[in-house]
Amino acid sequence: MTEERVKLLKLLYSADYPAEWEFDENVKEYLTKLAAYKVEDLIKEPRRLEVEFANIQDQTQDLAVTNYKTFIETAECSRQLFSQFSSIEHKLDELLLDIPKFQTSCTSFCDSTSQISNLRKLNSLTLTKNAQLLEILELPQLMNSFINDGLYEDALELAAYVRKLCSKHSDIPIFASILDDVNRAWLLMLHQLLNQLKQDVALPRCLQIVGHLRRMEVFTELELKLKFLQARGHWLDLCLKYIPKDDVDHHLTKTVELTRINLFNIITQYRAIFSDGESVPTSSLKGVINENMIFFTWINARISDFLEVLEGDLKSVSSVESLLDQCMYFGLSFSKVGCDFRSLLIPIFTKQIMKNFSAAIGRAVAAFEKSIENFTLINKNLPNIPWKNKHQDPLQPPDSLLEFYPLAEYLNNVLKTLNSFRSCAPVAIVSEVVECLQRSLLIIARSIVNLYSQEQQAFTSSAKGAFTRLCMSFSDELVPYVQKCVHIIYPPNQIAGQLGITLQTLQDERISFLNREAIVEPIRHLLPSKMSIEECDMSAKEALEQQVKDQADMVRKLKAAKESKERIAEEVSKLLDLKAQLVAEDGTVAPTNVNQKFTLKTAKGTRDYSPEQMALRLSVLNKIVAVFKKHGAVTIDTPVFELKEVLTGKYGEDSKLIYDLKDQGGEILSLRYDLTVPFARYLAMNKISNIKRYHIAKVYRRDNPSMSRGRYREFYQCDFDIAGAFDPMIPDAECIKIVAEILDSLNVASYVVKVNHRLLLDGMFEACGVPLDSFRSICSAVDKLDKASWQDVKKEMVEEKGLSEAAADQIGEYVKLNGGKELVEKLLSDDTLSKNKSALEGLEAIKLLLGYCEIFHISDKVSFDLSLARGLDYYTGVIYEAVLLGDASKGEEVSVGSVAGGGRYDNLVGMFDVKNKQVPCVGVSLGVERLFAVLEQKIHAANRKVRTTEVDAYVCTAQKNLVEERLKLCNQLWEDDFKVEYSYKKNPKLLAQLQYCEENSIPFAIILGESEIKNGVVKLRNVLSREETEVKRSALADELRRRLGELNLNGTVPA
Repeated sequence: MTEERVKLLKLLYSADYPAEWEFDENVKEYLTKLAAYKVEDLIKEPRRLEVEFANIQDQTQDLAVTNYKTFIETAECSRQLFSQFSSIEHKLDELLLDIPKFQTSCTSFCDSTSQISNLRKLNSLTLTKNAQLLEILELPQLMNSFINDGLYEDALELAAYVRKLCSKHSDIPIFASILDDVNRAWLLMLHQLLNQLKQDVALPRCLQIVGHLRRMEVFTELELKLKFLQARGHWLDLCLKYIPKDDVDHHLTKTVELTRINLFNIITQYRAIFSDGESVPTSSLKGVINENMIFFTWINARISDFLEVLEGDLKSVSSVESLLDQCMYFGLSFSKVGCDFRSLLIPIFTKQIMKNFSAAIGRAVAAFEKSIENFTLINKNLPNIPWKNKHQDPLQPPDSLLEFYPLAEYLNNVLKTLNSFRSCAPVAIVSEVVECLQRSLLIIARSIVNLYSQEQQAFTSSAKGAFTRLCMSFSDELVPYVQKCVHIIYPPNQIAGQLGITLQTLQDERISFLNREAIVEPIRHLLPSKMSIEECDMSAKEALEQQVKDQADMVRKLKAAKESKERIAEEVSKLLDLKAQLVAEDGTVAPTNVNQKFTLKTAKGTRDYSPEQMALRLSVLNKIVAVFKKHGAVTIDTPVFELKEVLTGKYGEDSKLIYDLKDQGGEILSLRYDLTVPFARYLAMNKISNIKRYHIAKVYRRDNPSMSRGRYREFYQCDFDIAGAFDPMIPDAECIKIVAEILDSLNVASYVVKVNHRLLLDGMFEACGVPLDSFRSICSAVDKLDKASWQDVKKEMVEEKGLSEAAADQIGEYVKLNGGKELVEKLLSDDTLSKNKSALEGLEAIKLLLGYCEIFHISDKVSFDLSLARGLDYYTGVIYEAVLLGDASKGEEVSVGSVAGGGRYDNLVGMFDVKNKQVPCVGVSLGVERLFAVLEQKIHAANRKVRTTEVDAYVCTAQKNLVEERLKLCNQLWEDDFKVEYSYKKNPKLLAQLQYCEENSIPFAIILGESEIKNGVVKLRNVLSREETEVKRSALADELRRRLGELNLNGTVPA
């Protein structure tokens, strides 16, 4: 309502009008109507209003009277409404009081809904970006996978990506968590890389590892070098730790070898990875660490550790010489890297050599003193041994010492010491050596004086003469001879030249010279003034003549007794040597070109092979190789000699059959005994855990040879082995199948493959009461059952091996058993064996093996034989042996002997591995020499001969002066890939050419003559049937190929 209307209301009704009129539309309309009235209408308006009010009041009264009840109810409703409105008003007042709180709550609710909205939006975004988020969340897991799989390059790139991502979104907590997880994996990778440096890793791998460490930027370059040297040093210590210390010689030899090889590898790796300067000027080292000095300090520490071990072990080694060679080579090889430490070795070895020498001389003196205590000249009929005259060999010990065995024993011990000392005699200790010998000789001189003081009163004239000879033997024979021996080891000319002094000065200073006067001084009063050699000695020539006579008698007796040629030849050689000495005794020199009888022969247990034999061998070997290749084998080769330690302890009692060598480098070597141990060494050295290989090569055994049975000291072995972890008995059965295929293809004779199990043998021995430490020796005895009777084997077990007779008899009951699956079932129910776990395991394995043999269709050729033992120490499971059987109806032996053998050896490779990592292996070895012997006998019995060549045809000429035509035709046939031969004579006789074809089993002869050349033909002659056919020269190749195809050239022809 406008201000004018409000004023009008106030004018009309003063101030007593309800306030709500100001907002009432009816009032507003009424005022508008009043504003349009004239004055007269306005004056009348109050009256009109009063009338209207009275009318309304009357109407109301009438209405009230008429509708009394309604009014009463209305009044009641109004009262209630008023009451309710009052309540509502009160509540509205309270509401007005709660509105601020409500407003605060609404504000809080709005904030919460806003946050929920944001979270909803974030959840929606999360759902839409689910794949990307999963990739981010899986980053730590991916990092761990890369590290576990060795994919360090990928791990480094992933770590760099995560760090970049986290720096970009540093406000997001999940990225901080991911970064923490990646950093933990980062430390794991660092630990793994450092651990890999502590293992046997090659240079390329080292480069990769250090490259990864550099990219990780955890260490500075200096710290990285230190970590590298620490890790590689740890690996070297680990290698040295696993060297067995039982045998000092072996321990020290392996320590030298491993330290040299591995330390040199570490230095090479360090030089290739880090670029240290060759040298750093001293002036530039102020406040700066010389990294090159750290490297050389580390090397010096490693060499010091090695020298400490060397000095400690050197006290107990048996041979200083070989170790000196190894160590000096070690030091020399390190000169290439500026670390030549040979000068540090010299004092160590010199000191130990002198200690050993002094100890040996001390033992010689002690032995002399013990002998001289029991030695007496009284009532002894001592032989008067002749003295050495001027014609006798000056290097031979004086014969006069033989009369006095304490002196002879002393000299023998001294010579033994000097001989071992001679190969390694340092010049630096020459004075100490001479002083040591001089002290020992003085002790002997005093002992002689003591002997004199004890026995002089009882001396007879004979004993007194003997004592005089004793003193003269010592002073005039023993002392000069010892001096001569010293000068052989230390030649005065060489010593003087090395010292740069004259011989006279050398003698004056007594360098390498004994003080003979001081040595003889204690017994000088006991020596005669002069004694001639002729008075004290019989003629040496007569003694030598007597020796020649005795030796000749021995040779005659040996020939009369028909001894072996080897024994006779040995004694004849001794006789010739004695005769040569006798010639020199006469003062004449034996001419150097005297034709002495010399027996040409091969060494014992070896043989030469003729072309026929070699042709047969190659044929057999080709068939064997074909079987090996059919089964998927590859071939390798190993050295013919190995380090002795590689072979030692692998063959049980047969280790005594190993041939030992010694090369110039000081390594103790042996010829290989078989091909299995070198194969195991090859696997361990090259870290191979899975291979199927064959190897054909010569092996050597110092055995008693038997040529007729194909047993030699040098012979071929054909080995087939399967290395790797596979299911039980599957590869084992294939090895037996291979043996059967080879023997079937060679068609040598009927055979049987005997099988047994090492666990069954051990269980059997245990059940029979054999002590555990006697298992292998008893096994070796059982292994001889194919060569000796049970009684002989039992005697060896009881008398030599110390086994009780009851245990031997129980073993005898078992080793007589053989059969197939029925025997396995019988033994499984055996009361004794069924209680032994080892025996049960062996029987179950044999049962499985025989089942596989049935599948391979060889069960009729396999026999489960409990007498089979195979004495080699390295077998751990199934063992087998193929034996040829003779034809009893033809008077042949029932068993010709073993031609193949083998078994499972699961622990052999681990013997060569530093960490004892095992590679299970099974294999078979064929003794082809016996197969060759059987086949040779078979061919000889069939009156056939072996073709020594594979020539297809021989080109002959019938007339003279046709050598060029002969060469042209040969060249044509060679180019057509035929094997042809011709005579090297210019004009050979046709008959001689045809005879050559027959002698050498050449199937065809191609004859050329002038008429054949003119007509462009040749005569093709079948050598066996002597049928000749003219063939055009242009068609010769096709015709010859066709006829060769019709022939069955199987390597032998009728003799």
